[in-house]
Amino acid sequence: MEHSRPIARSQCLIVALGGSLLSLAVHDALAQASTTFTATEFGSGDWTIAAEGGAPTPGGTGTFEARTAGGNPDDYGRSIVQLPANPACPTGSFILALNSAAVYDPATSGAIDSIDYSWDMRMSPDEPVTTVGTLGLQQDGFFYGAFDVRLSTGAGTPTWNSYSTNGLTAADFEGYPGWNNAGQPANPDFSASGSPITFGHVTGASRGFGGFDALCASPPPAGADLDNWQVDVSSSTGPSNGELSFEADTYNVAETDGTVTVVVERNGGTDGEVSVDYMTVPETATADADYSSDTDTLVFADGVSEQDVAVTILDDDLVEGDEAFRLELMNPTGGAIVVLPQTATVNIADDDAGYDVAIDMEIVPLYENIGGATEIQIEVALTASNLGPGIATQIVGTLLPFPDSAGDYAYVSDDTGGLFTQNLLAQWNWQVGDIAPNTSRSMTAVFRKVEPSVGAELTLGANLQAQIPQGEPDLANNEVFVTVPVGGADVSVSLTADRRADVSANGLLFFDAVFLLDVSYLSLSSEPAKDVVVTVDLPGSVIEADPEIPGCARVGATNDEYECRFDELSESFTTELLVSVNSNTTVSAVALVDSSNYDPDLTNNRAEDSVSIPPVESSDPPGPNENDSSFCFIATAAYGSPWQPNVVVLRSFRDEWLLTNVPGRWFVATYYELSPPIADWIAERDWARALVRAGLTPIVFAIEKPLWAFTGALSLMLTVRRRRWLASELGARLAYGRSKP
Repeated sequence: MEHSRPIARSQCLIVALGGSLLSLAVHDALAQASTTFTATEFGSGDWTIAAEGGAPTPGGTGTFEARTAGGNPDDYGRSIVQLPANPACPTGSFILALNSAAVYDPATSGAIDSIDYSWDMRMSPDEPVTTVGTLGLQQDGFFYGAFDVRLSTGAGTPTWNSYSTNGLTAADFEGYPGWNNAGQPANPDFSASGSPITFGHVTGASRGFGGFDALCASPPPAGADLDNWQVDVSSSTGPSNGELSFEADTYNVAETDGTVTVVVERNGGTDGEVSVDYMTVPETATADADYSSDTDTLVFADGVSEQDVAVTILDDDLVEGDEAFRLELMNPTGGAIVVLPQTATVNIADDDAGYDVAIDMEIVPLYENIGGATEIQIEVALTASNLGPGIATQIVGTLLPFPDSAGDYAYVSDDTGGLFTQNLLAQWNWQVGDIAPNTSRSMTAVFRKVEPSVGAELTLGANLQAQIPQGEPDLANNEVFVTVPVGGADVSVSLTADRRADVSANGLLFFDAVFLLDVSYLSLSSEPAKDVVVTVDLPGSVIEADPEIPGCARVGATNDEYECRFDELSESFTTELLVSVNSNTTVSAVALVDSSNYDPDLTNNRAEDSVSIPPVESSDPPGPNENDSSFCFIATAAYGSPWQPNVVVLRSFRDEWLLTNVPGRWFVATYYELSPPIADWIAERDWARALVRAGLTPIVFAIEKPLWAFTGALSLMLTVRRRRWLASELGARLAYGRSKP
């Protein structure tokens, strides 16, 4: 679409392109123009989705469809917004559909003064979510919307309604975070030097911004129908004598540079002589101390397009930090106008050496026994440092109030010699004074807790500041907060599960569960822990506790709980709980400890452990289908099978000889308790299995052939004794022979 520049007489130009209408009205008296873009048909392909996205949850998509019937009247366009899912809420999304036939170029049609926007909109009949609409545009590849003046379709039965918003300026348009336009200017440029602008329509929807909405997790699509879209652009056609503005809106200069040169440009025509006033305005810089204030008039002769403004920068020895002032353009003459940027900010970098003060704090709990009770005190150590490079002057440190949760503390003493005082706000101030570069100053103060306590977690803060701040580069290290546990006790519990073998009078081997309960106490203040309760939830009845602990007892309908209650606990204790449990299963127990005092570590207040209980073993030999070692652990590991003949011999010896008497049963129970880990170790090593088999072979032979074994042993014993006698006799004869002359 082409635009015609306005001429010296009033006229109206209307152009129709693919369903979009452009009318251009020119009024020579005010040098104003009006450009109108209209869309009543949406099937020409001019409308496309240019931007889509969600915020605060990323994502979100959209579509724009042309419909041929049911509009207001006939053709209309439909925008569909799909919100991103966010189960925690909120979720929202905007899409921008651009009309490629609605393009306005400020350079040829004049700077935009204002925009009037009107459209017909309804909530789509098949979309349940209320939507909003507003004017959108694109410039230099960036997308903008007039979000603050968006209007809602409303809820209920969808009907067509007319909407309008008038007098929009560049300040009404901004980017949308969900569109993620990195480097985007805050607002579009409506001046005569601005790039071409393409207009369109923004549709949006949201859920959960006013409160939790279950549909945030899976939001349905939201739709809005668009018809009779119209944009009216009011513009200044711009006199041929030019538009005056600063070349840039920001200038940077060092304090030692002496001068900064700011350029004023004349664009859009250089006919005739024009002028414009300028003045300097202080911001953080001080006029005539940091720069020379100036107010003057710039004159542009015929054909001149650029003028310089030189401002003197004043150097001083003060540590002030970076400062700024600005220049402003006003009162153009000769038919020129002032356009953006009409202000330019000058940043002055300070070259004087400053300082960087930092504070550190340490809190040490102190405990004193007074009349049998423990009094809690704290020692607060503050260190104020100057990291340089310049001297820090008139520094004051402030100890922030103690939190209510820590109780009340009363001042006891300090080592500052009167420089630590309390102000009207109940804050303690440390008059640090001057600190030389790369040095520090320290102090300590002691506070006493007024009321006795079972402890708390204390958080204390402190900060540093100068009575006359001098441009510190790092303010983050001017404040510190420290949290320490004061008083109380750390009570903890541990639980270790094991099993203990036993043999019944009728030769049955069974196991009980054993739980080793350990309750530990670590005082932070030499005071006992208060109101301590220990509970152990066990998998069966407690047979015994060894040793018995005063204050502890078996409880529960079947004695399946063990509970300890102490008004005060000042030492750790350990006891072993023997528990009767079912066989051939895994059992577990849970132990908890609690107290009324401050406990700095709650993670060790619960313990849990479990143990596997084997099946009960009969003295009868196992059947051929039983897949276990019948508890001949070491022999099975050595020979590789519970049915190997030598293992069967050893098992029979156990059943027929060892389990038939009390000492034998004791030996078997002890063996079953100690041998499983040894057997596991042997089974993993071939050389160990061979060595054990060699050791078990004579034992198996002795069990199978006891008479032969006895005869062989007796023969071996007699042979050894005879050899010893012969050796002794031979030695005696040799000695006798040597003794003869």
